[in-house]
Amino acid sequence: MRLMLLFTCLLLWSCSDSDGSQIGVLDGEVELLGIWQLNGVKISAGGPLPEDFTATDFYQEFSFAADGTYTLLSGTPGTVFSKGDFSITEDELRLNPKQGQMRIKSSYNFWFEGEDLVLSPSSPILCIEGCLYRYEKQD
Repeated sequence: MRLMLLFTCLLLWSCSDSDGSQIGVLDGEVELLGIWQLNGVKISAGGPLPEDFTATDFYQEFSFAADGTYTLLSGTPGTVFSKGDFSITEDELRLNPKQGQMRIKSSYNFWFEGEDLVLSPSSPILCIEGCLYRYEKQD
């Protein structure tokens, strides 16, 4: 019985909301900090993702600050779509919105291709067939 109680406690502890694997958002280890503007998309229309990114004129800009906050401008410059806190773990970017139109917590897988940031929604799933968004650093 004690073994089962210990196992349950360990399981609950491992599922806690604390983020022990968060990497240096504040200490400059992360290349993510700065302003990123959308410059390409890969969106599936029912099959595999296209091989190359397609240029887009849609305006979207992420700003990630050293204090762990982000701002997402979308549609037109200066229009705040979402603003709140962010954290990163391994290759996942988590957004915790506090202001703006988008108020749902979301997660993205992210990586860098050259100097570009690539985001792929992971939670809640936003693209059934798959989608990738490429951002170019502005500062």
